[in-house]
Order: sequence, then C-alpha cells, then structure tokens
Amino acid sequence: MKPTLTLAFVLLTGALNGQECSIVAQDAVIEKIETGYAFTEGPAVAKDGSVYFTDQPNDRIYRWDEKKGITLWLEGTERSNGMYFNRNDQLVACADEHNRILLFESREERKVLLEEFEGEHLNGPNDLWIAPNGDIYLTDAYYHRGYWPEGQHEIQEVRGVYHLNPEGKVTRVIGDYKQPNGIIGTPDGKTLYVADIGDRKIWRYDILFITARTSVYSLKMHVKGVQ
Repeated sequence: MKPTLTLAFVLLTGALNGQECSIVAQDAVIEKIETGYAFTEGPAVAKDGSVYFTDQPNDRIYRWDEKKGITLWLEGTERSNGMYFNRNDQLVACADEHNRILLFESREERKVLLEEFEGEHLNGPNDLWIAPNGDIYLTDAYYHRGYWPEGQHEIQEVRGVYHLNPEGKVTRVIGDYKQPNGIIGTPDGKTLYVADIGDRKIWRYDILFITARTSVYSLKMHVKGVQ
C-alpha cells in the first residue's frame, strides 16, 4: 500500500485547520527530573497516571510518579523499546533482543505475544500502539544490534507495520516504508499515524474495519494533510 500524500510534521504548538492548537499549557514550566541514562525510549502512561519508560541500551524499565519520582521498575527486559498499556493496565513492549512483542503480566511474569511472521523472526520491533478494542499495531524497523547473535540479519523482505488481533492473528498491513518508527492512534480507534523516519514523513490512515472472526482488515489513507 503506497501512500500518495505526505503529512507535515505537527509541532507542539501549531495551526490545525486554521486554529491555534497546543498540547502544552501557556504557563507550563519544563523541568528536567533526572539524567544519566544511556538512551531513553518508549514512554507509556498507566491508568494511575504514572509514566513508564525504557533505558534501552541498559535493558531497564523505569517508572515515574508525581510523589515518588523515578524508580527502577525492572532490569532485564529483553531490550524493551516502544511500550503501551493494554485494557487490563498491563505493559506491552517491543523487545528486540529476540525481536518479539512481550506482555508483562507483572515484573516477575511475562508472555510472548508475537515473535515471527510467516515463519521468520521480525527485523526489530520498534514501537506499538494498542487500539481500544485490544488490537496491536507495531512498526518493524531494522537497527542492527550489537547484542544479537553473530550472523543475525534483516530477514523480513520489507520494513513495515503489522496488526496483531487479540486472538493472535498477525497481518502485515503496510510494507513499503524506508524505516518505520513511531506509531500512535486516536482514542476512538479510527485513525492511525505512522512515522517513517527514513523518509522524514508522517502518514495518517483511516482504520476502516477489522473483523477478528474472519481476519478481514482494511486501512485507507487520508486524502488531506495537516500543514
């Protein structure tokens, strides 16, 4: 599915349909709360408002809340990267040590949700979003990791976006990106945004319909960009 229209990058404060819009309050003060990480990634917000994020090179997940600040939540995360909370307030992560999607049922227990497509491992899951109905969308980029076994290489023929339904059925829904990275959807589950960092573009799609029972899936690209 090759998109034909580019979306401009949307800044924190910008114009949308001729109106001023901002996600930061005018009187907000940006505060640095901690430093010393190797490379932070994957912020995800739990139902209680706490924020989880990864220090991917150090293989750790941290938790921040307003009262306690930042604490180490888990060390040994299979190199978790992008993360999101599911409907049960459980953390789901792209873990590229073994190129798979993990569900952290707790700090002690984890479950593999996805680790291959058409019999081969993924290239390197980078980020994911979970729709209101439980469907998972994930980007599969390729950043070669020094901790991979010798000889491991990019095995999927394309760098794309995958859809994983709650029953475990996986479908590649987009397969023509240069390097897909960030992904997010709207709260109503109707619109999907995907960043192709390799092509310096963000794409927007309508999620038209998904039928888990028959695995019917369709995406439609929007015909109007945001300037």
